[in-house]
Amino acid sequence: ATVERAFSQVRACNATSQNSREAASKSDGLVSSLRTMIGHLKSDWRNESAAVERALSQVRACNAALQNSREVASKSDGLASELRTRTDHLESDLQNETSKVRACGEKLQSSHAALSQSDGLVGELRTEIGHLKSDLRNETAIAAHALRQVRACNA
Repeated sequence: ATVERAFSQVRACNATSQNSREAASKSDGLVSSLRTMIGHLKSDWRNESAAVERALSQVRACNAALQNSREVASKSDGLASELRTRTDHLESDLQNETSKVRACGEKLQSSHAALSQSDGLVGELRTEIGHLKSDLRNETAIAAHALRQVRACNA
């Protein structure tokens, strides 16, 4: 009976030892899987960090472009204001010159010599008006171009 109990204990010890070896083998497999997963997670983290850095770089570039756009818009606003002022002056000058032509025309109707003299003044005034109109068109074209650039930058 003692021998039988001893054999029973040996068998139980062998079974426990076998279970321990199987558990150790499973544990080794789990540790290996965890190391692999950790490696993948580290790689994913590095990739995500690089993607975030690229996104931040793009945001910085966009912010710089936006700042440049604001500066261009501010300059364009200044140019547009200056153009409006110059246009107002040109229109006022044109009205003054037109008034002068009319007044001169009314005064010079009394005589043929005065009318001949008036023709010369009218020609000069027309030339000046043509120059003023040309200047006005040029300034308007410059302002329109500047506004298109601002709109393109803001788009």
